[in-house]
This record gives sequence, structure tokens and C-alpha cells, in this order.
Amino acid sequence: MVLIRTLYIEEGISHIVEIECDSAPGIPGIVFSGRAGKIIEESSIRVRQAIRNAYDISFTNKILINLIPSDIKKNTNLFDLPLAIAIIAAIHKISLKIEDILILGELSLSGQTKVNHSVIPHILRAKSFGFTSCLIPDEKIPLNLSIPISINKVKSLTDSWDLLINNLQNKNKIKNTIEKEKINENKNFYITKTTFKDSLISNNFLDSDVEYDFKDYKGGLLLKRALLISASGFHSLYLLGPSGTGKTLLSIMFKDILPPLLKKEQYELIDLYSQYNIPFDVNQSTRPYRNPHHSSTIISMIGGGTPLSIGEVSLAHHGVLVLDEINLFNKKVLESLREPFEEQKVTISRSKYKVTLPSSFILFLISNLCPCGNYGSLKRVCTCTEDQRNLFLSHISNALKDRIDITMTCSDESIKDNNDIDTKSMRNLVIKAFEKQFFRFFDSDIVFNGKIYKTEIKKYIHLDSQLENYLFEIMRKIGQSFRKVEKVIKVARTIADIEDHKEITKEDIIESLFFVTGFKY
Repeated sequence: MVLIRTLYIEEGISHIVEIECDSAPGIPGIVFSGRAGKIIEESSIRVRQAIRNAYDISFTNKILINLIPSDIKKNTNLFDLPLAIAIIAAIHKISLKIEDILILGELSLSGQTKVNHSVIPHILRAKSFGFTSCLIPDEKIPLNLSIPISINKVKSLTDSWDLLINNLQNKNKIKNTIEKEKINENKNFYITKTTFKDSLISNNFLDSDVEYDFKDYKGGLLLKRALLISASGFHSLYLLGPSGTGKTLLSIMFKDILPPLLKKEQYELIDLYSQYNIPFDVNQSTRPYRNPHHSSTIISMIGGGTPLSIGEVSLAHHGVLVLDEINLFNKKVLESLREPFEEQKVTISRSKYKVTLPSSFILFLISNLCPCGNYGSLKRVCTCTEDQRNLFLSHISNALKDRIDITMTCSDESIKDNNDIDTKSMRNLVIKAFEKQFFRFFDSDIVFNGKIYKTEIKKYIHLDSQLENYLFEIMRKIGQSFRKVEKVIKVARTIADIEDHKEITKEDIIESLFFVTGFKY
């Protein structure tokens, strides 16, 4: 009797699966029980041939395989390797019980292991399920990931079998007999409070290449300031203006000033992307940048379907989601963004359970001011009526507008700034503000000022009573919602971080009021 304990992830939910295997008299073949999916059933052909080519073994008995628990349908090709090992042991009547070694991998017909990036989230979760080591194909594991278990890489079924049998007979424990890679063993991926630079994926942020430089944009210093604040504190942004004023170009330049990923953020993204077999460069230090087409559906934006597909709001996690020409998007699609954006997660209901996916991102909206695109231009004449303009701008609801932190209008007037700030200078300000937030939120899941939950604003942001009264009085006069008050406070905190103010000043509040509400003091 053979028993191998392994891990199965379905739509983000982890399940422990026990593979029981035994041989019995009967027609040679492999018989599954325990709700094996089509992929696993098809793997029997592949596994059987891999065993024959690797060991020249003839199947003379029936092989019985039971997958526990039987109430969960298993559908993965990562069970090839544990199934092959279980079958070899059953054929040779070897009693084998493996419970603390996570064995996963796909096999070719020749018995070689195949690289499959979906193995990464299993490794990341292995320790929490009691595994002490992993046996996987020769996978590219990012060296900056701190995984507190040993990882054994194998290139073939024969390597795997030799490793297990030779060492399990020696106190039933894997030792360093073949290629083995330990990645920061017994260390957590959360870094110490004194090492901000060590917590970043890359320290080349200031000098990395850019597609376009902010010094070449002549649209005004206020627009650059708005983008600087947004990037520094992860604040949502809404750019309006006539066509041809560089709104789309600003969104492209914006991604170049976003701070690099923290290691713990990269950890989450690798886990998320790998679950759904979406390529993710394990050495990527830049934040996700998503710019979906205006024909996107609710499912493509939020996620869902059968099988479950991940939506743009989750693909943009820890990054930016740009919706250009927002008036061309389906109104229902735009309204579906409200909850995932505010709650920083999206919950998708399935028939028997719910799947929760992360969605903490910067929402970057871009729109013209009228259907013809000329309204607000100093060089072209708008041909739209006032009713057409009002109807055009009403496509985005007040409820969604109310959730936007910073709103700015672009002009087609070429403005020569007194102080042309370039991308490198903006990056320098962003990284300094990011470092302040890093220490402020070190003991929490929050990373940026713009993502503080409303119940925790007073915990992390101090505003003296005089400034608070001043703010509430202005907001009352201009008729703004309480949600906007919270946004003014969070944006003011980011401005204070950029200006190196320990506490929020009146000047920070005044500037924040302008960017959030348009109010000029």
C-alpha cells in the first residue's frame, strides 16, 4: 500500500489530497476513484509510458488509485510525478508513506519532468500545510523569494525515484543527494524594520530606463504634481480634457514613476498569476500596468466564468488600471468597479463556495469633455450642444466619481514650466515618500496612504483639531461628501510625505483640497 500526501489548488483555494495506490489482480491498467478529473485520467497514459521508458517495467496487474477527499474534483497535470512514484512503489510491493515531502510535477512520455509555473503557488503555501520540503521539476524560482522549506529540483522520474528511495530508507528523510536549492531557509518573506532598501525587488529604480521623460511634457506643473502625488500615495486619478492634450501619454509616463515592488508584493503577484497560469516575470520589479480595451465585459474586468478566469482588477493588483476613453466603456462595466476598487478585493460566487481575489490598484480614468473632443480646447471649436456634453460626462456615475482621489483637467496650451521637473527627479520624491509609508504601515497589510481603510484613518493619520475643523468647514461650504473628506486627509498625508513634513500642515490641506475637489483657497 502506498500513500503520498500532496497539495491541490483550485481557483485559489488549497486542498490537501492523499494519493492511495495499490496493485490487484486483473486486466493491466490504471483505474481512478475519488473524482479524478479529465486531465488526471488522461495523465494515466502519459505516466504509464513514462514509467516504461524510464524503467522498462511491464504492467501485469491492475493499478488502483484513490484520491482523498472524494468530494472535490481534482483536475491538474501536477499529479503526474507523485502518481508515477506511487505506481512504481505499488508494482514493486514497496510500502511507502510520504506525508511531509510535497511532490509535484508534469512528466513527458520519456520520463523527463516538465517545467510548469503553476507549481510556484503550491511551493509558497507548502509550509502552512505541514510540508518540510518539496520535490519539483527544475523550476526557475526567484531568488528573492524567501521560502522557509528546502526545494529539491529533479530533471526526470528516475532522479525522483532514486532520491526518494535511497534516502527514505535512511531515516525516511530527504538529504542533499542531488541538486538542491535552499532559499532563505527559516526566514519569513517580511523584512526587518531597518532594511527598506532590502525590502525592494530592485534598487535601480532611479536610474532605470523610461519610454518618455516628464521634462518633455509641456502641459503644466500642476498636472505633473498630480501624477507625482498619485504615484507616491497610490491615489486614484481622473484626467479630463480635449483630445490631443497628452492624457494617454501621461498614463504611459505615469507607470515609470510608480515605486518598485516590495518583495512581499511580488510574492503575492507570483502566487496570484501562477494560480491561473498567467506568465509573470519572476525578476520583474515594476508594478503591473493594465490598459484594457473599452469593449471589455464585466467578466473580463472583474473575473468569473467557467472555469474561473481572473479579471483586470486582479491583474492590476499592486499596480495601475488605466481606462482610456472611459465614455466608450459599458456603463455596467464601470459600475462593477466600485466595490472591488473600494474594498480592494473581489468576491466571486461559485455553486458551492466563494472565491476572493485581491484588487488593490490605482484606478486611472481618462476622458474627453464632449463627444467631438474639442470642448475646452484653445485651438479648436466644439460642435456639441450643452445637453450632449452633460450626457457625455454623465456616463461615469457620481458614485464612481466620488471614489476618485484626484481630478485634473488638461489643456492644449503649451506651458513652459519655470522648473521643468524630469522623471528622475519625480522618482526621487516618490521613493522618499514610499519609504516613509513603509515604516508607517510596517506592522499592517497597508502599503500606501491611498489604501488606508476608512476605519483606520485616525490610527495612521494625525490631524490636529484646528486643522480638522478648518477642513470640515470648507467641505461643508462646498457641499462635498464625507468620503471626499477622507480622501482630502489621505492625499494631504501623501503631500506631507513628499514635502518631508512630520505632521500635516495647513498648506498640505489647501493643496490637497485643490487636487481632490478643485477648491482654490
